[in-house]
Order: sequence, then structure tokens, then C-alpha cells
Amino acid sequence: MHRSILFLTLLLAVSATAQQEAGVGARALALGNNHAALSSGVADLYWNPAALGFSVSREFQASLYGMTLSSTSEFFRTARDESLQRFRIGNAGFSFAVPATRGGMSFAFSYSNPVILDDVFKFHGSYELEGEEYSAERSQRGSGNLNYWTGGFGIQVVQNLSLGLAASLVTGRESADLWYRLDCESNPDIEPVLDDYSSVRRYAGYDLRAGVLYSTKFFNAGLRFVAPQILRYRDRLDGIYDNGSIDATDKYRIYSSYKGALGAAVTLPFITVSAEARSTMPFGYLFPVEDLESSQASVFKNGVGVGVEVPLVALPLILRAGYSFDMLDLHPWVYDYLEPYENKRSIDWSDNGMKVNRNLHRVGAGFGITTASTSFDLSYGFSTWGITTKSHLEQTYLRHRVLASMAVRF
Repeated sequence: MHRSILFLTLLLAVSATAQQEAGVGARALALGNNHAALSSGVADLYWNPAALGFSVSREFQASLYGMTLSSTSEFFRTARDESLQRFRIGNAGFSFAVPATRGGMSFAFSYSNPVILDDVFKFHGSYELEGEEYSAERSQRGSGNLNYWTGGFGIQVVQNLSLGLAASLVTGRESADLWYRLDCESNPDIEPVLDDYSSVRRYAGYDLRAGVLYSTKFFNAGLRFVAPQILRYRDRLDGIYDNGSIDATDKYRIYSSYKGALGAAVTLPFITVSAEARSTMPFGYLFPVEDLESSQASVFKNGVGVGVEVPLVALPLILRAGYSFDMLDLHPWVYDYLEPYENKRSIDWSDNGMKVNRNLHRVGAGFGITTASTSFDLSYGFSTWGITTKSHLEQTYLRHRVLASMAVRF
């Protein structure tokens, strides 16, 4: 029995929005990830390596986080809820300043997992196709992340101005369990379709980012530039697919597009305000000879946000809050088939029937306790986004994240 085009589209599209940039560090999470113009030690490797140029001490920093991802999937007016939780190390690293004739210079090395690959959903519903009544049910539960093994530096090139560069070896693993059943309720002679398989995906590649920071006592301006990632991606499938056994490995080379952010921060004795504008460039800049058609990959995905922190006069305590809005990216990566199927294009630029029904909104809050040699930060972040596939499947995601960070300076 052939599958309907509708369900082929659903199977291809389900993981398209699984990737989300969670970021690094508790301070950034509380400020809504509006961090291009601020300095936070080891976390600067991710947000703006140029900020390391203004560091004057050695610092060890580490963080832990707990997270819950939940989804509501409505399929032909039938809604289902699902969720998953996990707890792990957020980052760990070390930075140190070195003597310089003029200005400052610092190096840093870290482990972090700023990109989350979790996805969870379940749906069930009935529909009519070619005069037959079908009932379908599907569930998916997957978890993973990208690990960044990073080294970088920042150096003041003139007074108040620094440049920085960070390079990362990127590795990752994502595992998922998938179950799907399609029954023809109006014709018992049509055999049901059953999928019940596991998927293990592995990633390996690199990340390169550079930064510029202009810093004075009361004002900072920062620029972050991220080069396209190129990762090797291997997906191993094992189980039952379309009623038959499957034991296969698919291989791809995957690409992200150019990204950048411009931020500014004003620091006064009673408040610090940090604002940021971000953009992911169309893939046409990376593949200028490709026809991107009407794909969302052909447009800019922009975002803005603001964060504030307020120090308390009587205590070594800083309160923080932030908000960000980003256009949801349906193509965080594009996949180049290393072992292409017959009659399949090297890169499929279609949106697979998906549309954005809720862009990415992120809210953060938290506090920090700072002394001359230590700091402790505790932050909470909430984000939400949603997609619609073929107008029949609506998925809304909610993510809650709590992150605790400790830094020691010496």
C-alpha cells in the first residue's frame, strides 16, 4: 500500500524545528540571550569573543541546567500533549589574561552545549483520502544536543576597542524513538501501515565566530559574526518501517547560513540595559547558484531583544530580566545528500508543507551574587514557538529551563 503524500510530508517535517539555540551561561539566559555587547568571562567565547580582551583575571566557570520541553499537537481537531525532561552540564571552561604591552589580551577554553535538539510530540486523528476513511496515530520522543569544544581569544587593538575569535570542534548525538500507525477504517482489505523504529543521529564539524567590542565605562557596542557551520551527519535507523524491517544508515553534509548580531549596552550606577538585533542570512548567500524557489530559506530571519539588570545597593545582588523575539527558522540547516536517492535533488529547498504559526518568543529572569573572587548566578528561561504542517497538524512547543552557574576568579 502506498502512503499518502500528507503523511510522507509529516514524517519528513517533524524534526525541522527541533534545533534551538539555547546559548551559554546563566547571565545570558536571564537577559533573554541579548549578550553581544556584554562581558561574562568564559561565556564570551559564544556570545562575543572580543569581550575577552577586557578580562583582567583568571576565571573558572561551570553551569548546570534542568529543562522541560512540552508540546501540544492538534491533528484534524484532536489535541494531544506530551513532554520530556532532562538535567545536564551546561558548560565548563577556563579563561586567563596574559601580559600585553598595551591594553589587554585573554585566552579561554571551554566545553558547552548551546544547541538543543530535543523534540517530543504525539498526535491522533481521522481524515478522508480518495474516498476512504483513515485513522492515524504517531508519537516521537527524541533528545540530543551539539557539544562545542572551544578555544578563543580577545585582544585590545586600541584603547576601548577589542577583537576576538573563537573556533569550536562540534560533536553531537541525537536519539529518537518513533511509532506510527495508519489504518483504513472504511476498507478492511487495505493493510494497516506500521512504523516502530529508533533513530540515532551523530554530528561532527566546526563552528567559527568572531567579534568586535567597543567598551567605555558607561557604554558598550558589540558585533558578533558567525560563519556557516559545515557538519557531517549520519542517521542510523533500526526497526520496522512500512511493515517491513529496516536497518539502514543515511549520510549527509549539512550547512547553516551566515549569522550576525549587533548589540549595545548602557551601564549606569543603578541599571544596565542591553539591546540586540540579530539576523540569519538567506541561504542564497551561501549557495548563490541554487534556485531556492519560495522556500523560507530564501529570506532573512531577524530577531530583536532587550535585557536589564539592576544591582541592589545594600547587597552584592544583581536582578536580571530580558525578552527576545526571533523569526522561527524552518531551515536551521540544509541537508546535502552524500548518498542521494534516485531522482532526488542534492538539496531539497522545499518547506515540506510547513508554515510558522508562532515565532520564537523568549523570556528570562534571574539573579547574581558577586564578590571580589566569586559569583553565583541562577536564571530561568521560558520560550515558545509553533508550526503548522499541511494545515492539518498544528504543533505548539513550550520550553522551561533553569540554569545555575558558578565562577571563581583568581
